[in-house]
Amino acid sequence: MFSDAFPNIVPLRAIALQSLFLLMAIAIEAVVLQRRISLSPKDSIYFAAAINLLCVILGWLSLFIFLNMSDVLPLGLQVPLTSFIFFDQWSGETATLLIVACFLIFFVSLGIKLLGLLGLRLLLEMDKKTEKTEKSEEQPPEPVKTSFFRELRQEPNVLRSEITTLLFANAWSYSAILMTLVLRQALL
Repeated sequence: MFSDAFPNIVPLRAIALQSLFLLMAIAIEAVVLQRRISLSPKDSIYFAAAINLLCVILGWLSLFIFLNMSDVLPLGLQVPLTSFIFFDQWSGETATLLIVACFLIFFVSLGIKLLGLLGLRLLLEMDKKTEKTEKSEEQPPEPVKTSFFRELRQEPNVLRSEITTLLFANAWSYSAILMTLVLRQALL
């Protein structure tokens, strides 16, 4: 993909691949959110971009915190893992650790995306309430609607539908990213 003429001081390959994977995940997950939750195309792209950016930011922060704690990893694993993540230099020592980490990352990112989606819906609900209070000053009051969390408690099928939708979206995007990595490795 990149020639070896790039210096290995700045991990340009990692930055480029992360950007590509982020764009792929946003596109795939936006389509799944639009079809399964019946969101508008604009809202589905907004939700997919927000939750994926949240996952990427938290993922990189946790990686740097993890690598900063020198007591967690043995000295023989910290250097090969860092070389693999930033400079795409594979070693046999990191294979088992990476497979376990991939499964862990999948389910942690699913949880973060679910919390992000619930947080976005809560923020949008709060925004609607402020708009309604501004309109209510001008018009007679409407019947009181239940809160967002009360709706989730009363309708567990809505939450279950969103969880399965995010599971499918996460699985599709991770599968596409895995296929891209396999193709990239086969072509190099």
